[in-house]
Amino acid sequence: SLYPDKTSDDDLLEWIEAGNASRFKNTVLRKLHTDRLIEYDKSGRCIILPTGLNYIASQYPNWLAQLNQ
Repeated sequence: SLYPDKTSDDDLLEWIEAGNASRFKNTVLRKLHTDRLIEYDKSGRCIILPTGLNYIASQYPNWLAQLNQ
């Protein structure tokens, strides 16, 4: 698989260089979990769900077009 089976919220913070760790965890990751795009548990483990992969695949062309403007 091209995607990790799971990762920690701390690794995500490092990868995207989020400025405010608690805000990122409590708003962004919790919202993605509520929307069932990721599984996010109390240990800080994050797993992208099939619905999350489908969302990314459907939005990717739009994001790419915006970057190329």
